[in-house]
Amino acid sequence: MKDPEPYLLDQDLKLPCPVHPDLPAILTSGLRERLNWEIYYFSSEAACEEFRKDPLRWCGLLTDPVDGTRFHPTAGSPKRTWNGRLYFFSSGKSREAFESSPEQYAERMGM
Repeated sequence: MKDPEPYLLDQDLKLPCPVHPDLPAILTSGLRERLNWEIYYFSSEAACEEFRKDPLRWCGLLTDPVDGTRFHPTAGSPKRTWNGRLYFFSSGKSREAFESSPEQYAERMGM
């Protein structure tokens, strides 16, 4: 889903900021960050920037874009930036498959 904010706002969801969980996230594209297939919203630009500097500190589980495995990435996890977006992989084999055809895996199918 390219811009999920209208849908999320329509659902009247209240999400916490991953960096400052005591504060509510603001559901706007300007305070949105994508990591793999996951989408994160933040309480402020400063919180969003803090996430960008060290996403592993804040992200929790991610979905491997190639095989769909849910995993907790570490500093040693294979990763790749493609089209300005960072992707982590559960294995080197997944990263290799992504590199051979990133447009096939970059976006979740059907979204």
